Amino acid sequence: MVYGLFMLGTYFCSAILIHLIYHRMNANNIDFESKHYVLYTLNNQLHIEWIIRSLVVCYWLQGKSISITIIDEGSSDDTLAIIGLLSRHHLLDVRHMDDDAPQPQTPRHNETPSIHIRLSQPEDLLKLPQVHSLW
Repeated sequence: MVYGLFMLGTYFCSAILIHLIYHRMNANNIDFESKHYVLYTLNNQLHIEWIIRSLVVCYWLQGKSISITIIDEGSSDDTLAIIGLLSRHHLLDVRHMDDDAPQPQTPRHNETPSIHIRLSQPEDLLKLPQVHSLW
């Protein structure tokens, strides 16, 4: 019994140590590996949740950071309600096309480039990593 607890404690401490070393070694590379997606929505309630969740999981599995800006172009369905629920769990920047907030612009030299995707255009969906890997 004591031997089993000792083995389990050793395994647990080793796992924590490996994770701490890995995060410390990769702390300088996080900005380099981050991505910024700008999603333009217009009545996309059927697939907006899948797109956001799969983007977050895809980059989480790769150990990369991601930021998502969602610009609604006047949806009349439940797109905004779904985005509101998702923004409680994920860091989302939600804007409306008629807002006075500045729209995403071309990044400066040292900033992460934005990937702009209009969800109503099927050819733009190929810019998503999870869709691109299916083809």
